[in-house]
Amino acid sequence: MEDMRKFWDDREALGPVASVFDPNDSRGHKFEYVSLVEKKAISKALSDMSPASTILDFGCGTGNLIKMFSDSDYRFTGVDISINMLKYCHRHLLKKPVLFVQYDGESLPFPNNSFDVCVTNGVLVYLSKTEQFLSTLKEINRVLKPGGRLIASEHTRRREVYQPKRMKFLRSSENIIKLISRAGFCLKESRSFRRGHFPLIYLIRYGFVHTKMFPYIARLESLWGKVFGQPFFDYADTIFIAEKPSD
Repeated sequence: MEDMRKFWDDREALGPVASVFDPNDSRGHKFEYVSLVEKKAISKALSDMSPASTILDFGCGTGNLIKMFSDSDYRFTGVDISINMLKYCHRHLLKKPVLFVQYDGESLPFPNNSFDVCVTNGVLVYLSKTEQFLSTLKEINRVLKPGGRLIASEHTRRREVYQPKRMKFLRSSENIIKLISRAGFCLKESRSFRRGHFPLIYLIRYGFVHTKMFPYIARLESLWGKVFGQPFFDYADTIFIAEKPSD
């Protein structure tokens, strides 16, 4: 966990896009497109929740998720293991009343049944050990209210892949679903919504596609995912929606 903390503390210096996204996306076009696709997927998962829901942004990083929903009435609390990331959020997200708390990597500093929703976006992929992954999900379960919702957007592959330089461990959707169930959640839905190396993403990155086309490309990519499913030799962004039992 200390290695992970240092990894993210160091990456904060790269800036809000490169630190948690793609260091080669110098123009920010790819980031803008992917953020649009992610917001669409997460918004759909939140569509039946109260506009005033309390949301835990688990692994908030530089606050990209909170910025996505800056025009909403959701009440966010952000947690992260990196103090540098949290300092960035404090400096740049002061316009929205958000509580930012450092997480020790084991226990969330909140009482039981504190939040309506927990959203985690590209975070669980950095938990390479199954025991750590499972204990994290159980902690999230603990701080959610009965009937509360977990929304996890993660990279998935058909076969598990460990990327030590990036400190990532990409699991299969089936494996993640099993761990979600073991943590006490009831899975409601899982679906892929973006392919890692969708051909048009390179044109987007280098500015050959106008931003007005992004929503149409996002629909095309979503349709592509529905037809072809999980790629054989590439990762996909998959959203998992689960609930904590009310009993």
